[in-house]
Amino acid sequence: LLAAALLRLAPRRHVFVGAVHHIAADGWSMGVFVREIAALYRARVEGRPAGLPPLPIQYVDFARWQRQALAGGEAAAGAAAREAPEDRAVRAAGRR
Repeated sequence: LLAAALLRLAPRRHVFVGAVHHIAADGWSMGVFVREIAALYRARVEGRPAGLPPLPIQYVDFARWQRQALAGGEAAAGAAAREAPEDRAVRAAGRR
């Protein structure tokens, strides 16, 4: 889902090439990825620490939130919203 390479064109000239499957990242995520890679690269070239800010949330936090939401019945509420009367009326009209 992710492939990357750093190509050396000359002793002090390089190109970073990357490909990400569309299911693994969206446009917003890719913007974050590119900004952070650029910041890490600049810091490395300048010989200083990267200084990326700590992440406000980790994946484990999201997973915990998701488990709590599912245990609290939000999944059932979402299913009920998909079965709204307007939805049935549209489907019924499309069958004519």
